[in-house]
Amino acid sequence: MPAGTWHYLAALNGSFEEVYGANATLGGPEITLALAQPTTVKFYYDNKTHWITDNQNSVIVTAPGDYQSEIGCPGDFDPGCLRSWLEDPDGNGIYQFSTSAIPAGNYQTKAAINESFTENYGAGGVPNGPDISFTVPPSATVTFTYDPVSHVLSVTSTTNRSRRSPLTRPTRRWPARRCRSVTA
Repeated sequence: MPAGTWHYLAALNGSFEEVYGANATLGGPEITLALAQPTTVKFYYDNKTHWITDNQNSVIVTAPGDYQSEIGCPGDFDPGCLRSWLEDPDGNGIYQFSTSAIPAGNYQTKAAINESFTENYGAGGVPNGPDISFTVPPSATVTFTYDPVSHVLSVTSTTNRSRRSPLTRPTRRWPARRCRSVTA
């Protein structure tokens, strides 16, 4: 894109009837993109959270690991699979991703920046550091949280409790996250 100040929104279905702006807000304000020089910009939109951003205003961080095939990625340890994309729709500077699709077990992950292992952070936020080990208990929601200042990726699990007996609990399949990216 040429140097300059630009503004954008996410308009769905080829019209302005459903438009998302800053902080994933329906009908929200335009997002400003200021470029001091011509720059390749990649735009991102998540149709589940409605967060729209770009790789100049936001850190694009994924959590590649040996669990990714369980959440719909083509393989494991794939930093380019956006199903493990951590987002910051509220604009507080902390990026998160939560899922209940990871089966119980022991896993490893790390933070990858810009869909690549070129810049990555392991345990303790160490550049190119060791993988972060985590355990998922049965019926848990796993939350990945990344702080771009310290580069620390933390992984927590919360057990999903139900009042129903495990024998009577219905099985529910959640639709896969669909994320899109466009390079301009």
